[in-house]
This record gives sequence, C-alpha cells and structure tokens, in this order.
Amino acid sequence: MKRAFMAFGGSARVCLGQNLARMELLHAVARFFRACPTARIADSMKDKDATMVDFFVIKPACGAMEITLDQEQ
Repeated sequence: MKRAFMAFGGSARVCLGQNLARMELLHAVARFFRACPTARIADSMKDKDATMVDFFVIKPACGAMEITLDQEQ
C-alpha cells in the first residue's frame, strides 16, 4: 500500500464494506435514473468511453460520464 492508493485496500487489509459500498453506488445510480426519467447517457458518449478503468479508483475510460437531461413535455 506504500506504492499506490487503493480505494478499498488490498490483501489482509481489504475493506470489509467494499461490496456494500459498490451495491450502494449502483442503487444510487438506479435511483437517479428513476427520479429523472428524462435523463439519458449523452449522444457524445461511445461504448469505449464507458469502459471501466482501474486507476486509484474505478472510472470510465474517458474520465467522465456525460448525462443529458431532456425537458419534460
């Protein structure tokens, strides 16, 4: 762990709550899209941009996920 920061640690010092944290994140994203039915992934996003990359934390390959909010009609 001296060489790099790892969000949930590793080896014998791995975070016991990492699975719960990931589940909470998925739940938060699902709640966002349910609460904002006009939200969608922006047209500028490509499949390769959404590929997850392991860095210090997991992130999309392009660095950010663009979301478009359309006005309700």
